[in-house]
Amino acid sequence: MAADQTNDSETPNTQPPAQPETQPAAQPAPDPALKPKELKRVKVGHVLFLILAVCCTIALAWWQWSRFRSGSGTFQNLGYALQWPMFGAFFVIAYRKYLQYENEAIELENEELGLTTPDPHAEPKSPRRSQEEEFSALLDDFLPERPSLDVEQFNELNVQRRGSSELAKNPKHPETPDDTPTADAT
Repeated sequence: MAADQTNDSETPNTQPPAQPETQPAAQPAPDPALKPKELKRVKVGHVLFLILAVCCTIALAWWQWSRFRSGSGTFQNLGYALQWPMFGAFFVIAYRKYLQYENEAIELENEELGLTTPDPHAEPKSPRRSQEEEFSALLDDFLPERPSLDVEQFNELNVQRRGSSELAKNPKHPETPDDTPTADAT
């Protein structure tokens, strides 16, 4: 073992000294027991299902086209013949977006746990706010200020009108005419 150390020290160092890497702001040390989650990948079963779904939509489009070309066909059949291939394209686009969103969520979770190092060449991500913060921020900026009433103003505006004989004595409300019966009259 000592011979190995002397050989290392005798060989000239032709490589430049390693530059210390700059690390981003303090990240918590990852737990050695934790492993980063793997990204979702395209699976054979999913591809077969997509092929089957697209083939079905193309077959339905051909059937609607043949109905349109027959004597009893209508423009509704033509509309369906043009619409079915769009459904097939939707299946493919939705699957790709599903994979993209799931992988972004996994990457974000791995970064929050400190299991991966962010790419130094990547653009910095804007901090995400929760939907509640976005919603409340919109309401605070958008809605007008609510008027505030003290108890006396509220009571003046909302006087009880039924079940009390004291209403006729209230100076802010006119007395009931004599010819109409009151709630106390029997």
